Amino acid sequence: MTLAASSPLQPGTSHRARDFVFTFSYESYADAHKRGMMRPPDRLVSTLIDSPEVRRVLVADPFRSWITSWVRALVDIRHRARETDKFRHVSPMRIARADPVHVDDVAAVYRDYERIVRRAAEAAQLEQPAFVTASPLVGGFTDLDWTGGALYYARDDWLSSPARRRYWPAYREAYRRIAASGRAVAAVSQEIIDRIEPTGPHRVVPNGIEPREWLGAQPTAPDWL
Repeated sequence: MTLAASSPLQPGTSHRARDFVFTFSYESYADAHKRGMMRPPDRLVSTLIDSPEVRRVLVADPFRSWITSWVRALVDIRHRARETDKFRHVSPMRIARADPVHVDDVAAVYRDYERIVRRAAEAAQLEQPAFVTASPLVGGFTDLDWTGGALYYARDDWLSSPARRRYWPAYREAYRRIAASGRAVAAVSQEIIDRIEPTGPHRVVPNGIEPREWLGAQPTAPDWL
């Protein structure tokens, strides 16, 4: 299914508030809350929660291991998500502490991840939610035919990360699938757009997405400038 025609990048034809799903890449909602919701993916979540144009939003953490979950629960207790009628949260769990390396195994893992997120979206009564992910693996290895359109928010070019070199084949295949699917891509640089070569809607966006910071009057330049 090509999702370009129903991309979250495109303005809706109705003033009715939409439902959204957002998934982090490698960090959790608790991680974002601990640092004060300061990074771009964190602020995107805050914007979705606060926006009157959003009816309900489900925020999904990346996979976490059952083995270490009790430790995280203790460390994150003050920062865990406080759900409301509008804001729901899911933290998918598995035994493994890290993703596999082989592309076919990665694809299987993220099919499982999608099933968990979809069940959470159904439990939250989301209707044709727009799906936004900061994870290239979620963006590339999921079907998402149950959503109202998908967008990959690319803050980093994962193929340029030496620390994740063993996952480069999976990232490369994820980029290829994102491009082939026609899914929308919003990236913080043209270099990332060029790397992915999306065939659907795409745009370079500022590495910061708090609208109130950009809509006010321009501040007076300091004397030294």
